[in-house]
Amino acid sequence: SLAVENTEVDSTMKRFVLHVDQATRLTEGGFTLPPMSEVPCTGPLSAMVKPPNVDDLYDWYMTKELPDADPSWGVVWPTAVSLSNYLVNQPQIVQDKKCVELGSGLALCGLTSAKLGATSVVISDREPYALHCALSTASVNKITNVEAAVVDWTDESSMVNSAEVIMASDVLYEKEAIEAFATACKRIAMTNKNCTLLVADPKLERTPGAREALRRALGEDVQLDIVDLPSPEYDSPSQTVDGKDHELRMQEPTVLIKCTL
Repeated sequence: SLAVENTEVDSTMKRFVLHVDQATRLTEGGFTLPPMSEVPCTGPLSAMVKPPNVDDLYDWYMTKELPDADPSWGVVWPTAVSLSNYLVNQPQIVQDKKCVELGSGLALCGLTSAKLGATSVVISDREPYALHCALSTASVNKITNVEAAVVDWTDESSMVNSAEVIMASDVLYEKEAIEAFATACKRIAMTNKNCTLLVADPKLERTPGAREALRRALGEDVQLDIVDLPSPEYDSPSQTVDGKDHELRMQEPTVLIKCTL
């Protein structure tokens, strides 16, 4: 069943803020790596390493003759920021726990968990360039209890073995992908009783019925609790094109879907 809670998570939590206007360009992109910038942050991380924007990342993909590549991992999404803030406010969820972030992209939530005292964190994504940026961010922040894995949810052989906490953000799209995501979660949770699943999602579903599809795929005995998340903070007014793009993106309302597997 789906249970919607109308009360918001405590909005006095410490906030993650990405200071996009203060970004420093590290590389324009080359033969092996995409263009990257280092962006100062406040909150659990002091800085993130990421592509400057999706346009520059897509242009780089074109030089690699990869027209079908998805550059959406190159920005920080409000779902990830909201889930990171939720964990900062309730660190006991991940402290001394084995954690996995699925579809991690830049891995803000996984890296936040590592900073909050998780025993170990595996960040996973199908895009190795995203994981390269995430591990670079881990290095900048002196995070050592994190590993990266290239994972395809539909490929059982590539799946992470086990975890006590599974987290993801902005992963509920096509029905087939939702079913594969649910199967991956159940496989990861198989050896850990009472595994916690946390999924941050736009309040307005990307695909109508996506959350109900997730509930069905996880099993009839699983109850999804849905909680409104406070909106992320951001620098305003922004002075750069990338900053204004980030400012607009952060205004999207988000929710947390949580359950026990």
